[in-house]
Amino acid sequence: MERPLLIVALFLSTTPVSRAEEDLFVLKGDSVRLDVKRHEELQFHGISWRFNDNTRRVDYNRKHQFTDKFENSIMSEFDNTSFSLLLKNVTQNSSGIYTAMITDGGGQKKAVATYRLTVQEAPPIPQVSMALLSSDGGVCNMSVNCSAEDTWASYTCDHAHCTQVENTTSPTGLNLIVTATNNTIHCNSSNRVATKTQSNSTKDICPPEGPGGISSAKLRSIRTTGNLIIVIIIIIVSVILCRRNRRAHGSTVQH
Repeated sequence: MERPLLIVALFLSTTPVSRAEEDLFVLKGDSVRLDVKRHEELQFHGISWRFNDNTRRVDYNRKHQFTDKFENSIMSEFDNTSFSLLLKNVTQNSSGIYTAMITDGGGQKKAVATYRLTVQEAPPIPQVSMALLSSDGGVCNMSVNCSAEDTWASYTCDHAHCTQVENTTSPTGLNLIVTATNNTIHCNSSNRVATKTQSNSTKDICPPEGPGGISSAKLRSIRTTGNLIIVIIIIIVSVILCRRNRRAHGSTVQH
């Protein structure tokens, strides 16, 4: 009874299980390696990489390697030690499903690696427009619109923080985010492979600051208040002097 159980155990330990499909996003023009995980555990007579509808890319049976070329051929290299496939200079034509299949001793085929590859171009550099909403007490509030292709996002920002007001959803997966740091507005457009940024200074929108970091509006208010105080002091001093003069004049008349 022990021998059959041992044989079954050995069979299960050497029979690979089909592995889940993995999503890969790659920048156009880059290279990507499709690995066969735990390849050192595989027991097989042959392995092949196939693209989409079972188009052969590589057939390998430990004795020879066969590379099949097809329309819009994808540049690739096969590693006969790790059984990985390196795709070079990928284009949109490289997008698709890549599957590594092994053939076991019984002629059964099993998938040991599956990748859904998506090749994307770098996102466009976004465009930024800003408008002043308010400026009070040294705090400047702005309306910021960030756009790229058919996607846009609207934010309200001050010199250091931004809050999203409204945005659109991109059919291509383009994402727009606006941030603020050190009196600069940053608009980031990103997808799964890259990010582009456009930065604008708030100095062209917000009122300039006076000495010591005080805004011009606040500085004008301080100056106005200071002038008013001076005028009041002058009036008070004038009244006091006038009263003294009257008293002095009255004393002279009595004598």
